[in-house]
Amino acid sequence: MNTVAWDVTSPRIRFIAAPSDEVNNYSPSQVMNGTFTQGRPGGSCTSCAVFFVAACRAVGIPARVAGVPHWNKGFATCPHGDSDEQCGDHNWAEVWADGAWHFVDPAGDLRLDHGWFYP
Repeated sequence: MNTVAWDVTSPRIRFIAAPSDEVNNYSPSQVMNGTFTQGRPGGSCTSCAVFFVAACRAVGIPARVAGVPHWNKGFATCPHGDSDEQCGDHNWAEVWADGAWHFVDPAGDLRLDHGWFYP
């Protein structure tokens, strides 16, 4: 599923970094149409997680969006909290497999529990 879902559009759906002060695609249709990303299919980590969870659920795979509200990098790096660009939230998709929840890398890595934020 993690290799197929991203190719339902042409060009394929991609991660597109979202500045903290801009609207991003959040519904699956917005992600596919590039509504708020100049017509490019994709969106932020939240956008990709929402899209992938919807795709999994559509074919009967239990899935959920998970995330952290803030990267805790300390006051020196994040004096304004989440509004500092490098300090905002992060969301990802998780799927139920083999009796437990596992995160999925939206870049298309086929391994469960493996991505840029976790070895």
